[in-house]
Amino acid sequence: MKLPTFTVLGGTLGIDFINTVQHHRGQTVNLLNTPDAVVRWLAFMRHAGRLHAASGETLAPGPWPIERLIRFRADVRLFLDGGIPRDDFLTLLARTVAISPLTFRAVEDEEGVRLIAIPTRPGTQGLLSLLAFDWLNMVVSGAANAASRCQNGPCLAYFLDLQGRRKWCSMDTCGNRQKNARHYARRKWTGVDKGGHDHDAAGSSN
Repeated sequence: MKLPTFTVLGGTLGIDFINTVQHHRGQTVNLLNTPDAVVRWLAFMRHAGRLHAASGETLAPGPWPIERLIRFRADVRLFLDGGIPRDDFLTLLARTVAISPLTFRAVEDEEGVRLIAIPTRPGTQGLLSLLAFDWLNMVVSGAANAASRCQNGPCLAYFLDLQGRRKWCSMDTCGNRQKNARHYARRKWTGVDKGGHDHDAAGSSN
């Protein structure tokens, strides 16, 4: 089965990370199923501007044991689903960062001067620290309260809904599917086919 592609629908590195598990053709698909897949995802995040080059270079040597990444992803999704209390989740995040403390560097780009976090360890441990730090910021700032799951039932994607009006991870995919489903349901309910004919009237005879 051909895997779906990585996305940057979430709004932050931390949310894009938990969106590496997707619903695809009736199955739940793990996009980070090998160390090579993790490396490809990091390259995708760098290209999309979610991961600064300095952080990516520090992570690059690996190693990439994926089990810890998958477990962390599951913990974050469980928190968002209400399965882990806020204080317990904050403790988990703080412990994750403590294993590989972060350093910070001021960089200037088109967005102005900002601080970027750089892990002190490469590979999975450093990546976990970056992800945990991102989630710490979101929880403490309250942004995590705006993390919403796509309202297209099977979809597993989360995104930041800061305005409180967004329903879909993407209008091009889930949004259009829902609009088409509602349109089809309305036409079926009224008995009108695609050609604009009433099925009952067309099928009746005197």
